[in-house]
Amino acid sequence: MRKQFAIVVVAGLASLVGAAGVLADSTVIQDPDGDGTSNNLDIVAAKAGHSPGGVLKHRVTVAKKINPNDMGPDLHINVPGGGSDAEFIIRPMASGVGPGPMRGGVFANGGGKVARATITPVGEDGLKYKFREKAIGSPKHYGWAWVVASENGDVLDRAPDTGYVRHGL
Repeated sequence: MRKQFAIVVVAGLASLVGAAGVLADSTVIQDPDGDGTSNNLDIVAAKAGHSPGGVLKHRVTVAKKINPNDMGPDLHINVPGGGSDAEFIIRPMASGVGPGPMRGGVFANGGGKVARATITPVGEDGLKYKFREKAIGSPKHYGWAWVVASENGDVLDRAPDTGYVRHGL
């Protein structure tokens, strides 16, 4: 009886440890609907996670259907050792949200493209951005934030509203 109890306890602890590992691989945040001043790119939710092979994936959901003529939000990445600004920005390279993946890039903030990114529509109100960890230097963790900006650079919406969400690798 004690042996069976010990096996059940050990199995239960192992499943909890496994669940903690799965939870550490994704981060989800909610952003208040209506806090952005963009017509249809008001961010309402965002998620960060991993795919096999060192691929990072980030998903953003907005309040309304994404207009195919709009550029999607930019994903700002802040890595340890940098300042308080984003060191990398992942963004579409051309407008035109269509039925399939579109080209995107990982750009050094204030500089050129350092890697490719794939941006895929998810339903009518979401986008998934995928890029390799090594594009941002393969840190042990990094901070991320979604930013919708006007053509002149004014921030129309941000998730989170301040700072960055820490995501471990």
